[in-house]
Amino acid sequence: MRKRALSGVVFTVLASCGEPHAVAPNHPKATAQPTVAVIAPPPPNAAFQPPNEDATYPFDPFDALRVKVADSAPLPPAVKQRFGALPPSRPMEHVAVSPDGALWATCDTVGIILLWDAKRGSVQKTLGDEKQGRDCRTLFFSADGKRLIAPAYEAARVFDLETGKASLATYGGTSSYYGSDPHGWGAAPLKNGGFVVATCRRSSEEAILVFDKDAGSPSRTMGRFKKDLDEHCAYSIAASADGKWIAAGGRDHVYLFDAKTGEEKAALPGNSVHAVAFSPDGGRIYIAERTAVNAFDMTTHTAVASYGFLDTHVWVESIAISPDNSTLFAPSRPGVKAFDTASRREIWQAGAFLAPRFAASPTGELLTLPSYPRVIARFSKQGERLGPYDRGSHDGVIRSIAFVDKDTRLLTAADDGETRVWDVEKSTPLFTFARRPSSGSAIASPRVGTREVVTVSTACALTVWNMDTRVIRGRLNVMPTNGASWCSFRAFALSPDGNTAALNMGSHIQLVNVETLALTKRIELQKDDRTDALQFSADGHRLWVGVHKAILEVDLQKGQVLQSLDLQNEYLRSFTISANGKVALIGTTGMAFAMSIADKKTLWEHKVSQEQFEVTAALFLPGDRVALGVRGGVVLVDEKKGAALKTLNLPDVYQGVGSLAVSENGKVLAAGAENVVWTWDL
Repeated sequence: MRKRALSGVVFTVLASCGEPHAVAPNHPKATAQPTVAVIAPPPPNAAFQPPNEDATYPFDPFDALRVKVADSAPLPPAVKQRFGALPPSRPMEHVAVSPDGALWATCDTVGIILLWDAKRGSVQKTLGDEKQGRDCRTLFFSADGKRLIAPAYEAARVFDLETGKASLATYGGTSSYYGSDPHGWGAAPLKNGGFVVATCRRSSEEAILVFDKDAGSPSRTMGRFKKDLDEHCAYSIAASADGKWIAAGGRDHVYLFDAKTGEEKAALPGNSVHAVAFSPDGGRIYIAERTAVNAFDMTTHTAVASYGFLDTHVWVESIAISPDNSTLFAPSRPGVKAFDTASRREIWQAGAFLAPRFAASPTGELLTLPSYPRVIARFSKQGERLGPYDRGSHDGVIRSIAFVDKDTRLLTAADDGETRVWDVEKSTPLFTFARRPSSGSAIASPRVGTREVVTVSTACALTVWNMDTRVIRGRLNVMPTNGASWCSFRAFALSPDGNTAALNMGSHIQLVNVETLALTKRIELQKDDRTDALQFSADGHRLWVGVHKAILEVDLQKGQVLQSLDLQNEYLRSFTISANGKVALIGTTGMAFAMSIADKKTLWEHKVSQEQFEVTAALFLPGDRVALGVRGGVVLVDEKKGAALKTLNLPDVYQGVGSLAVSENGKVLAAGAENVVWTWDL
């Protein structure tokens, strides 16, 4: 049973942040370095900045390609509407770009490869099938662009792109993807049309396999790793564009080999290296360690630059260099960081995904696979999100949904850092609110009695904006205080009157006056109380806080815990409190149950199937019913007895339904599943 709790109805599971302070949207200090935490709340209005009338953010102008939602895929039985186009059938694990930039290739979890037309963003051809039964450890085009190589555990599939036929290149052993440590790329193309594979071998064998063009078995081997006598695994590998060098990353060194003779020429220092890359001009080699990327001169074999990461929890497992040698791309938390290779300065950070797979195109664009990668996210060299080609869908997992404007509009927020407003009748997006560059998960909630929306994202900002004018009224920026280079909110809730926001900051809950954007109160938590969901009581005087194995009721005036609903040996996945405050509906792995808040007795239990796995969202519905979000759909349950009434299946959904909402008139149920919203008539 996993210990980490997932999101509830409109809450998200992110990571801790530092102390917030307000900064106007265009303030020059909006990207300043981490500040020191202020424990005591400031005087009223001290943190407030007057609204900037010019503080507008560009909204995504959906072009003709994106406005119309694809209608070719039929809706599952009983589904009323779908907001967003269906992504590929399975999560994609790797992405590659052809040498001329005209094609993309992605590989899914069972080894099926999709070839994409880069200009249109549409699937051009499918390669492989489930019967072949081979996983896809990495993916790349041959240097001449005529073949696609998909290395797996014991062999590589080599596809002829003209005919679509595949041949098999066997290793005669196992690749570096063995046991429980499947890190690194493990293979790379050669200038002559062949490729190299990094493997784990017996001590008497060499760990690098060289395949010439059209070879079905290794043409030669190299790599004894002289400086690490007990190291016989190459965890990462790269070949220079001029065909002269092959580099392999071992445990403590990166070894440079003459590509023609196989002779070891140098051993460069490196600690747990899981990615290496040559610059396109061949002048440098970049070595990715756990928290930094180091650059070495290929002539002198000396270190010339280091591109560091403040977050020690990031494993740098993939790197890419722009074709003009000017930009280094490396994963951060969350997303991708871009560095100027000459100045070593961080240029931008974007994305909502941890250690993603990505590839740089010949034009300098960056293609990435987001947190639950069934879409491709695109960024310009400057970090500007270019948008998906999927006709308006989010390119991240949807974290919150809400009906607004008397059920004529739908508000969605997702891991791509964007908040969308949809026309409910037409199922089409009207506009997008987003930071540029986008930098993380977003959750949004409309303010009752106003035209405002409150959005929280991992860009360290709580933003209040108007749905009609699309203008930002104000923003409360949160800067890291723990030495991290990123921050995000673990959970967020808006009070029933819309005047107070509660933000989880890891070790404490921070209350914010939404009208003035002032910090009002800080509520300390126990060290082990990692908060994964928040919900205000109906009167707004109390706050329910979901932690590992309990739900805490907190008095907001006193800042004290009033009671704890203990879950015994169950780990919280989602929860919601009934409108009358008498019943807690709790989702865990394998089941959901209702608990009486007064006497803490379990009223009923409802077990979900093995395929449904866990209850990742829960919601009370009109008519004595509850909705449970599970993997592959929604289960409607009798509120009084816990008996299943109906299952709303989503056969193309592989991740659990993470957010639920009911329309204002109580007649429509909406579920956010991956990057699509589905609705049903109740």
